Amino acid sequence: MFTQVWFWCFVASGFIAGMCPFGGISGTLNLIARIVFMVLVFFKAEEWWYGLILIAINFLVPLLTPRVDPHAMTGGGRLISVVGNIVALALTVVSYVSLL
Repeated sequence: MFTQVWFWCFVASGFIAGMCPFGGISGTLNLIARIVFMVLVFFKAEEWWYGLILIAINFLVPLLTPRVDPHAMTGGGRLISVVGNIVALALTVVSYVSLL
């Protein structure tokens, strides 16, 4: 499991999404896509319990990610945050493709 691309893309997506508080529609899409992906892993992965590990990781990654104060961010920081959320969404899509 730890050598599969979809796993690391999922972890990286969660880390990037946690670091970027401003995402708009891409942040919302990423959140929905990550929830659907966790359910999909139960049925499509090699072992069903991989889904349980992903659920645990989904709750652990935000605890390990440093918090960013959205009020202290400048315009450039907000732009980087939006781009970061788009990258996180792209990593979630790569997770889907590599799982299927």
